[in-house]
Amino acid sequence: MTVVFDKLRFSKRLEADSAFDRRQAEALTEAMHDAVTEGVATQQSLDSAVVALRGEIAESAASLRLEIAALRLEMAEIRTELRTGHADLRAEMRRVEAVMMRWTVTVVGLALAIVGAFRFFLH
Repeated sequence: MTVVFDKLRFSKRLEADSAFDRRQAEALTEAMHDAVTEGVATQQSLDSAVVALRGEIAESAASLRLEIAALRLEMAEIRTELRTGHADLRAEMRRVEAVMMRWTVTVVGLALAIVGAFRFFLH
């Protein structure tokens, strides 16, 4: 946005319409010009800011893409660990099941042997 401030016209109007002399009118005109135009963004400054912001956004997006890729890799590693752990757990469960089956067969066999022995000796 461009602010047009006609200093000569403003100064002349102060002299004509007010009780200002030329020196006062020029001093007030300069002060008003500075106040009006100070901090006003020019198209060039806005364009520069847009370019800078686009650069920062691009850097942030690239950084986020890298972080997402790293997280995906970490998630894949965790999935692999879980699958391995799951397979190991199943194998251990099968081993424990086999041991328990042997113990069960052994205990039942001993119980039958004891019962048979009692029958044999008690008759």
